[in-house]
Amino acid sequence: MIPVLEAVPNFSEGRDLQKVEALVDTIARKGVDILDWSADPDHHRSVVTYIGDPRSVISASIAASEFA
Repeated sequence: MIPVLEAVPNFSEGRDLQKVEALVDTIARKGVDILDWSADPDHHRSVVTYIGDPRSVISASIAASEFA
């Protein structure tokens, strides 16, 4: 069985869709599959759900935190 890691981080941006889409693009990389993302302008929050091999998910999470 191949190990898979899931991440579901929240970000404090929900109104500027260009920023949210750029964040999703930052997370999307080899070894990572974006399952879903949503932006809520009322609560000014975004959520991105992604899975992949642990090393790729960790790398994508670090890249997302640096972007944010």
